Amino acid sequence: MNLGKKIRCMRQARGLSTVELAKRARVTTAFISQLEHSHTVPSLQTLQRIAAVLEASLPYFILEETLQPQVVRQRERQIVHLGPDGARVSLLSPLPPQHLEVALLELPPGAVSWSGARSHAGQQCHLVVHGTVRADYGDNTYRLDQGDSILWEGTTPYRLENIGPHEARLLIATAPASLWQYVGMEARNGTSTPSRPDALVEHALGRPDGLQGSQLVLAYQHVKERPRVLHAMTGLTQGEFEQLLPHFQRAWEQYLQQNYAARDDRLRQYGGGKPATLVNIEDKLLFILYYVKLGPLQEILAFEFGMVQSTAHEWIRILSEVLQQALAHGGYVLTRAPKPMKTVFKPASASPCGLDGATAPALSW
Repeated sequence: MNLGKKIRCMRQARGLSTVELAKRARVTTAFISQLEHSHTVPSLQTLQRIAAVLEASLPYFILEETLQPQVVRQRERQIVHLGPDGARVSLLSPLPPQHLEVALLELPPGAVSWSGARSHAGQQCHLVVHGTVRADYGDNTYRLDQGDSILWEGTTPYRLENIGPHEARLLIATAPASLWQYVGMEARNGTSTPSRPDALVEHALGRPDGLQGSQLVLAYQHVKERPRVLHAMTGLTQGEFEQLLPHFQRAWEQYLQQNYAARDDRLRQYGGGKPATLVNIEDKLLFILYYVKLGPLQEILAFEFGMVQSTAHEWIRILSEVLQQALAHGGYVLTRAPKPMKTVFKPASASPCGLDGATAPALSW
């Protein structure tokens, strides 16, 4: 939205006519009309007066709109169980965290959540959405009922306990974002575990320090808007990609169940390690299809997906196995690229093939 459209939208939202805006901003009506139709450019001082009348910030009119809203679906929330008492935290804001972090803390009756010695700079605001909790902060104790909120500095350890007969739910806002970094260490018994076993893999295969806080260089949500790019990378149309996706999801869940879900011998608590890579199932499938179709050097593949070469190597090893299972679920076999992928994925009638994740795709029949 350009400057003129922004001013017109704000003026209409405030219920002002062009005459009223011009009068309050000490300009002519003709000037406002020209400005809204992008036929003139105001001076900074004039724009400041217009912004003041419209009760808007000056940067809103000056800065380009580069950031789009980010939606986190309920089914996509990152969830961590805080201990055996059933307490858990769901991240409501998108990953990677930016300046503000929002989470939902759920405490069954008698459950406790505390920060321990893991303090951090910044502030947290807790809003009790449902139930009654006791909040211990330093030497002070507070009773918080539904609708109450409390703001405190993150540098002091705190403790939250559900003292009511029903589950308590608290909405937590943290600035700057730091809650997710420490949430795995805020459990009552210090043995937090992720509710999604794939988080074990994703955090183990973390993003290099130099890329912390950055987005994937290549991600399905961006590539799918460019059909030719998606087809060049995978040999599939968006429809074909999404037809394969459920089989890949099923194979991924089976892999996790077999290799991670039953593990209880982890040395590192959840929340430790580096930020995750290939968080979404779509990005995992895009990654391995791109590798199988074009066979880029692992160093290049790592750079394009925002990770180091060793991480790319490990993802290739894991996802090659998952892709094999997905193809088997869907009744397909994989033939060697660079044939068009619509001929690569064909009904299974030949012997199954194998993928070598250490080098370029190698097939054994």
